[in-house]
Amino acid sequence: LKSEFVLTVSHELRTPLTIFKNILSNALAGVAGKLPPKLRANLEMADEAVKRLTSIISDFLDISKLDLNKMKLRQEVLSIETVVRKVTDMLRLMTDSKGIDFRIYLPSQDSFVYMDYEKIAQVLTNLIDNAAKFVPEQGGQIFVEVIDRVDSVRVCVRDNGPGVPE
Repeated sequence: LKSEFVLTVSHELRTPLTIFKNILSNALAGVAGKLPPKLRANLEMADEAVKRLTSIISDFLDISKLDLNKMKLRQEVLSIETVVRKVTDMLRLMTDSKGIDFRIYLPSQDSFVYMDYEKIAQVLTNLIDNAAKFVPEQGGQIFVEVIDRVDSVRVCVRDNGPGVPE
């Protein structure tokens, strides 16, 4: 019952968030005219908050779907290096702005894996984003490495933050 409830509530929360997102996007794009700098800054903060809430709701939906065995994976054979490159390129601006030493180590040849691109990208994004939140402000390091083995591929995200308690 709890999983069904979370699934229903999460779906219901998405609709108003989508409306907020559209309004914010239009305002920031100048649809209603030029924005004063202070209002623009506030709208950008609101836009980031909506993105964060949307991400949280998506995580709740995924957890509920897993609990209810309703998770649908769209698996296909893809290069894991391509996924890692796209995710790390997207997060590079954030890590650079925080002065984090962010390095990616990839094998010389692509490793093709049967996977759901969106789910793997989501996991990598969450791991790297969490690492960026907890590494030291001075000397923070995050390393992403793809290790191609004979029968599997391992993607490691390491950082010099405090770690996760066992």
